[in-house]
Amino acid sequence: MSAAPPNIQFVDERRFLTREARFYLESIVATPTEQFIAGEILGLSPTSYASFSFNQSGEVSAATAANPTGTDAQVVVYVVPDGETPSAEYIVVSFADVPALSSVTLPTLVAQAIPPGASIYAYATVAATVTLTVSGVRRAQ
Repeated sequence: MSAAPPNIQFVDERRFLTREARFYLESIVATPTEQFIAGEILGLSPTSYASFSFNQSGEVSAATAANPTGTDAQVVVYVVPDGETPSAEYIVVSFADVPALSSVTLPTLVAQAIPPGASIYAYATVAATVTLTVSGVRRAQ
C-alpha cells in the first residue's frame, strides 16, 4: 500500500473526510474493467465491435488477438469518432501480425483513450482466423 502524499489533511475539525482526501482515495482505488470486445472473430472488412454513448468514454487496459488456425493473418483496429467511417487517420493498430496458432498483445491499443460517442472497428486480412478481445474501463462523462 502506498504512503499518503505530503500536505493532505485527511480529517477536518468535525472529523469528516476532507475533499482533498476523498479525491486522493478515489484516485488510488481500483476501477473495475469490462470486456469491450469479448472474443469476436474478425471478418474481412472493418466492422464495429464496441460503441460508446455520448455520455461515456473509455480507456483500453488489455487487447489481444488470437489466431487458433494454421494460417498467418494480420489485424487492423480503428477508434472512430461518432459520425465518421473507418479510415487511415483513425487506425490505432496497423496490420499487426498474428501468426498461426498464437496469440499477441496489441500494445498500440493498450492505454488508448476512447472518446465519447466513438466506436472500435476491426478486421483481419484472412477471414475467420483472428479472434479479438479488448477490455478496459468505461467512464461516465
